[in-house]
Amino acid sequence: MKVSVIIPVHNRKQYVLRAIRSVKKSSSEAEVIVVKNYSDDNIDQSIEMEGAINIVENSNPLGEKIRRGFIESHGDVVCILEDDDTFSTGKIDRIKNIFENSTVNFYHNRAINVNEQGISLGIRKNRIKIKEGIYETPPGPEDLEIMHKFKMYYNTSSMAFRKEPIMAYIDHFREVKLVMDTFLFQISLLAGGSFFNDAMPFTNYTVHESASNISGIDFDDFISKAKNFFKIAYEDSLVSLRLSEGTYTEQYSRAWSIFLKNSVSLFSIDTEDVKYVDLPENYLWVPFGKRMNFLIKSAIQSPEIVRKSILKMIYLNGYRIRKR
Repeated sequence: MKVSVIIPVHNRKQYVLRAIRSVKKSSSEAEVIVVKNYSDDNIDQSIEMEGAINIVENSNPLGEKIRRGFIESHGDVVCILEDDDTFSTGKIDRIKNIFENSTVNFYHNRAINVNEQGISLGIRKNRIKIKEGIYETPPGPEDLEIMHKFKMYYNTSSMAFRKEPIMAYIDHFREVKLVMDTFLFQISLLAGGSFFNDAMPFTNYTVHESASNISGIDFDDFISKAKNFFKIAYEDSLVSLRLSEGTYTEQYSRAWSIFLKNSVSLFSIDTEDVKYVDLPENYLWVPFGKRMNFLIKSAIQSPEIVRKSILKMIYLNGYRIRKR
C-alpha cells in the first residue's frame, strides 16, 4: 500500500522543508507532494533534493491546492500536512497498518501543540477523554456526536483518507476557500466506510502568532479578522451542506452551518448584520452544545453595548482560531 502526503503552502517559506523531513523521517517510502502558490529557486531546488514533488498552484483557495495534490498523488491513502506542522515518527507505518487491515476510509489522530522551535506545549484537553476506536457509517446520532466531541472534523494534519472514495467529490474541493478540515470530514461521512479515531498523538501542531491568533493589533482589527474568518467559514460550510441534502448527514451539516452564520452575527459591529438564526426544533444537538448555543444567542440578542462588552472580554482573553 502506497501513502501520499500533500503539503499545501500559501506564501510561507520558512516551514516547508521541516514538514517534508518529518514525513521522510516517518517513512522513506511515502510520496510527498508540495503544492504552493509561489516559485522560489532555492526552495524549489531544496524540495527536489528532499525527494518531494514540487507543484506551483497559483489559485488562492486552499481547496484548489489540496485538490491538485489529490489528483497528482499516486497513493492508495492520502494524508495532508499543513506546511508548519510535522508528523511524528511512526505515523505513516501506523496509517498503512490500519488501512491495510480494515475497511477504514477516514483516519484521524490526536495532536500535540508545539511552538515554532518544536517544543511541546502539551495536548489540548478535551471535554471527554479521547478513546481509540472504529466508527461505522452511517453512524447513529450518539456516535456522530462522540466523533464531533473527539474533534475528528478538525485539523487536516491529523487526517488521512482512502483516496478512491474521496475522488468522487474532488471537483467540489475548489469551492472551499479556507476550512478544508470540516469539509473533508463531512464528505468522508458521505463517502461511507469506517472511521478510525487514533488516541496516539502523531501530529505536532505548531502554534504561532502568524497562523493562529486573530487578536489583532487592537480590538477593531480583532473584530474585523474574526468576522471575516467566520464569513468565509460559513460560505465554505454551504458546499458540504448542499452535498448533504437528503442524506443522513444533512442535520449535522445544517447545524454546523447555522452555528457559523450566528458566529458571523456575533462578531459584526454593524447592527444590521446582527441576527440570530435558530436551529429547527427537531435537531437533537448543536456543534458545541446547547449551553454554548444559548450563550451565543444571548450575546447576539443583547443590546449593542452588552454585546460589545462580551466581544472585548473574548478579545482580552486571546481568542484563537484555526490556522490558514
